[in-house]
Amino acid sequence: SGRLHRRPGAVTGKERFTVSRPQYNADGTLHAVIVVGIYTEAFNTLYKEVANWPDARAGFYTLDGDVLARLRTKSEPSPAYAARINANVRTLSFGSVEIDDGGSPRLASWQRSSSHPDLYGTSSQTIAAALVDWRRRSIVTAATGVLAIALFGLFVWMALRAGQARQAASINELAI
Repeated sequence: SGRLHRRPGAVTGKERFTVSRPQYNADGTLHAVIVVGIYTEAFNTLYKEVANWPDARAGFYTLDGDVLARLRTKSEPSPAYAARINANVRTLSFGSVEIDDGGSPRLASWQRSSSHPDLYGTSSQTIAAALVDWRRRSIVTAATGVLAIALFGLFVWMALRAGQARQAASINELAI
């Protein structure tokens, strides 16, 4: 397993995290070390584009509980919530579950890295925020259905009235 480092960059001074992983030859000798550095600011920009739904949280973490990068939000996850996510990630490499975070149930998803199993990404949204769009679509669908039924009823009523008018006209014609 590779090593994980989190500290400001020596050259830029920007907050970043790096992941390093040694690569070995078949005989066990060191061939190379792969190092990837990610600026936390760039990570936040990326996650803002990916996790742009209301009340979103997203982040990149280690199984040891270290926060590598996290989307900056109004509310941070509680320690109990973070522990529950971490426990789920240890059990399953990916998944989704509802987790209560201080009286606010959230729909949380995670994916553990296949190449670096001690790293994982997670995102979540409150159930209420997730249901807002669903409720809106349900209201529009219901209103469309009611409108269609009302228009059909109006059509039937007008057809009956036209039939009655034709019948009255033919009775008047016979009477004349």
